[in-house]
Amino acid sequence: MFFIAVFRTDWKNKGLKSVSATVSLLSLDMFLFSRISDSSVYPLTQALMPDMQSWLILLYYVAIVATVFLLSFIAAVIKDGAQRFI
Repeated sequence: MFFIAVFRTDWKNKGLKSVSATVSLLSLDMFLFSRISDSSVYPLTQALMPDMQSWLILLYYVAIVATVFLLSFIAAVIKDGAQRFI
């Protein structure tokens, strides 16, 4: 629902409008690919960082969420490009 509202918003900044429209159109694919990204990123990072201090948890969380978002976005763009090509 959030991405539908963002997609329909009239943005004055063309760059922001383009990015938000792209993410909005790919949001379902990103949601579906995020499960695959989660299942591959979390075990890898847990193996690399077994003992974390409490103040590093926030940094860990931000880095993991950003990584999963970017991997899901890239996979959705590739899927969308392949679907348009076929």
